[in-house]
Amino acid sequence: MNELFLTGMTLKEAKTVLLQKGITDYRVTVTCPPRCKNLNADDDFRVLLVYPNHYPMTILVCKP
Repeated sequence: MNELFLTGMTLKEAKTVLLQKGITDYRVTVTCPPRCKNLNADDDFRVLLVYPNHYPMTILVCKP
């Protein structure tokens, strides 16, 4: 699977693609400005980057 394909998708769309590929073991990490702490990922967040070699696979998202 080409993980770059997920870049730009909403988290909800990316989760759907991963489920279709049979990938259920992944971690979602949120990036945000320093003053914005404890932000939980929402389905409308955008995928910025995927780290496929991390275990579990890490998906970096941000608030749109």
